[in-house]
Parts: sequence; C-alpha cells; structure tokens
Amino acid sequence: MLKMKNMTSKIFARKAGLPPGDTDKGETLFPDKSTSLRIIRYTAGEFNIEKKAGLETLNRDDFPGVIWIRVKGLGDLKILKEISRLAGLHKLHLEDLLTPHQRPKLELLPRGFFFTGLHYEIDQKSELCLGRTLSLFSNGHWLISFEREDDMLFDAIQERIEKGAGTIREKGLNYLFYALLDLLIDSYFLILSLLSEHLEALEENVMTSPGPDTLNKIYHFRKIILDLKKSLWSFREAWAKLQIFFSREDDLEMTLYRSDLYDHVVQSMDLVEGMREMISGLVELHMSVIGNRMNEIMKTLTIAGAIFIPLTFLAGLYGMNFEHMPELGWRFGYPAVLLLMSVLAGGLLLYFKKKRWF
Repeated sequence: MLKMKNMTSKIFARKAGLPPGDTDKGETLFPDKSTSLRIIRYTAGEFNIEKKAGLETLNRDDFPGVIWIRVKGLGDLKILKEISRLAGLHKLHLEDLLTPHQRPKLELLPRGFFFTGLHYEIDQKSELCLGRTLSLFSNGHWLISFEREDDMLFDAIQERIEKGAGTIREKGLNYLFYALLDLLIDSYFLILSLLSEHLEALEENVMTSPGPDTLNKIYHFRKIILDLKKSLWSFREAWAKLQIFFSREDDLEMTLYRSDLYDHVVQSMDLVEGMREMISGLVELHMSVIGNRMNEIMKTLTIAGAIFIPLTFLAGLYGMNFEHMPELGWRFGYPAVLLLMSVLAGGLLLYFKKKRWF
C-alpha cells in the first residue's frame, strides 16, 4: 500500500507544472530495463514473426494481412517516442500509456482507437495485488500493444495465432482487438477466483485468531477489491464507445462479440460487488468476535469479583480486631473462618454454574 502511495506522489510531482502530453523528462516511471519490438504478421494461410524487430521495419511494412506489433517493456522513452511518431500516436496518448495505474479508457480515432487498461495479478507470497499497465493502439493498419516487460498475458493470443488455433487467423484487425480485450477481461475472473480463496481463508482466521494482523489483511483485500471495482466500472464506460466503434465497422459478428464482452464485464462486476459485501461482513464478524471475547473476559473477571466480595467482607470484618470479638480468642476461629470462606466461594461457583454464566 505504501508503494502505491509513493508511486502516486511521483506521478503528480512529475506532472505538476508541465504542459499536457509532456514526456521530455528522459525516463519513465516503470522499472522495465529495456523496450523491444516483436512484429507478428498473419493471414488465414500465412504467418511470420520478427522477435527482435528494428524501428526501420515499421517504415516499410506493407504486409496485406494483420500486423500486430508487441512493444515489450516501457523503460526506454526514446524508443517509445519514435514508435509513437511512426505509428501516428498522439503525445497525450503516449503520456497515458506511460502513466502507472492509468484509469482504463477507450478513445475512438478517425482510423482506429486507443485503449489503456490494467492487468491485475496477485503475488501469492506477499499477497500484493500488482496492476500492470496495458495499452492498445490501432491506426487502421497496425495494432500495437504496449506491455510491461514481465507481463505475459498476451502470450496466449500469440500462441493461438502461431498454431492457427480457432478462427483468429481468418479474422481481421478488429477481431484481434476483441481477442486481446476479452483475454484482459477474462484475467479478472482468475484474480477474482484467487481473491475468493483468500477471503475464505481469511474468514477462518477471523474466527480462530482475530486481532490487528487479521484486521489489516481484511482492509488490504478491501482496497484490492475497490481498485478492481473502479477498473471494471471504467471498462463499462469504455464499452459504450466500443459499441460505436464496432457499429461504425458495420460488422454484425463483431457486434455479437461486443455483447459477449459486455456480459463478461457485468459478471466480473457482480463478483466484485459480492466480494465487497463479503469484506464488509468480515469486518462486522471480526468486531463481533473481538466483542464476544471481550465479553468472556469481562464475565470471568466479574465472576471472580463476585466470589471475592463476601470473602473480602469476612476478612475485613475480622480484621477490625475489636476487644470484644469472641471469635478472635476462639481456638478454632481461624480454621472456621477459612471453612466459611470456602463454603461461600464453592456455593457461589455452583450457583453461577447452575445459571450457566460460565
């Protein structure tokens, strides 16, 4: 959580006082060490890939089929700016794709679109939610994906294209855009499934070992769920523009795919809403368990106090040491008082037990 706050402060500190779209600081906020290009070209019967393509390739690419350019790593600002110039990407869009945790959005362009979103993953060891920036840009001829160096999400689509699995090789650029976007949305189902498992384990912890650590975990997962909810709401807003984009292409099949994509977004939002309510329930359950434990402690102390009240009275009574107190001179006075105290304590314990107070 502290890392996210520090990253946010860096973003605002960097943007303060700069003109819109300014990226002339010479560095990015991403830890990626480099930026490389992977160019994938395909038609129904042809496929080729350049795994270490140069920028000069972009200037002379007249392939008649689909061209997908995977930009891996967002660490080299110079290369990113040159790619943007060659592809016709506006400097404001370049600024968006270089902004960590950028709010997901879709912008329609005269000959294509620009989309930016977040791919979430959970680190199983640290239980931190990692939001990786993903951006897609099309100028009508190419589709460019800007990905973090360590993000392997789109590898599955590349593998399908290489093997010719399904119908993706028979479709055009818009279908590739849909496939990438659909995979991104589907990744939310995976993270929601993992979150569900974590929340079930957390529910057991609340019952068995409530305390500050458990409460911190609850609020940690609450923040993750709120971040996912914000991201999915933004996807829902982008869907309205997606309607316009696919209707503009006058493609009935893509309209059906668009509806399927919307269904996935709505399902994810329903799951997130259910988990948000579950988190609220865990907070209430935690407070209830803590309250019950405190009540048990107070009940034990109250019972102990109630037992010692008459014993304290007897001890105080015979501790006054007045001259005319017959029991003080009696040979069996001390054991008699101890016996009386024991009978009183035992009687009170039996009474409390009968009342089921403990």
